Order: sequence, then C-alpha cells, then structure tokens
Amino acid sequence: MNKTCPPRGKAKKTLLIISQAWLLWISFPSFAATLVIELSEQQPRAVIHAALYDQSSTNWEAQPLRAVETTKETIVFTGLPPGRYAVQLFQDMNANGRLDSSRNGIPKEPVGFSNNPSLFRGKPSIDKCWINVAEPLVTENIRFFVRKRYANTAE
Repeated sequence: MNKTCPPRGKAKKTLLIISQAWLLWISFPSFAATLVIELSEQQPRAVIHAALYDQSSTNWEAQPLRAVETTKETIVFTGLPPGRYAVQLFQDMNANGRLDSSRNGIPKEPVGFSNNPSLFRGKPSIDKCWINVAEPLVTENIRFFVRKRYANTAE
C-alpha cells in the first residue's frame, strides 16, 4: 500500500478550500491606518477639542468614534480601519469645556472641520467633511475659523 498517494474525496476538497482561503487572505492585506490632523491658525495656549466620526455617522449629533483634547498642533488617530472619516473641532478659549456661541448660534470660539468647508452658511453637513482613509498614513490640514466680531472677545 502506497502511503504517499494524493488525497481523495472529502480530504481533497478540504485541502482545496483551505488553500484557496489562504490565497485569498494573503491577496487582500489588511492594515490599520493612521490619520494625522495638522492644525493651523489656532490660538496659543487653549485646549482643542476634536471629535472623529466614521462612515456610519449620518450627522454631527451622532456619538463620535473618538474624542481628543490637546494643546498640540497635531492630532493623531491610530488603528483606524480603511474607510471614510470626518473631524470637527473647536478651541476652548475660556476653558469651560464647551463651544460658546452667540444667540444666533454663531461660534464665538475658533472652529474647524475636515476638508475646510465654507462656513458662510453655517455649520457644514458631515457629508462635506469626509476624508477617505485608504492608505496606511493619511494627513489632513484643518484651519481654525472664528468670526472677526468674536476674535478678540474673552468671556
């Protein structure tokens, strides 16, 4: 009896399925991406509050995927699966932990959004702020904006 004969029947099918699954697995490398947010035009020495939303979010009121507080000029989100992300942030000038607004809802503190959309008509929709994270390292620059009327007010 030859013990080196090729597999037959169920064993052959099982070996074929395992080899195809392995080839499929190595042909689609998975990775965790890093999103680096570089900030510009922020005020010195004030805490920045940033919120990261993933593609399952339909608006800014949804629970953010991650929230960060920092005073640095760069924010780094690591371990992200490939996909679309949006970032909104504000700079807390009076250290009260929230974004201060006028009676009309206009922010009195610097704000920023990914893709730097126009704020002429108010807060942009999340759809205008998506960043495609398909590479292992993606860098996005976000400019802070504050209305001139409130630029030098401290409450």
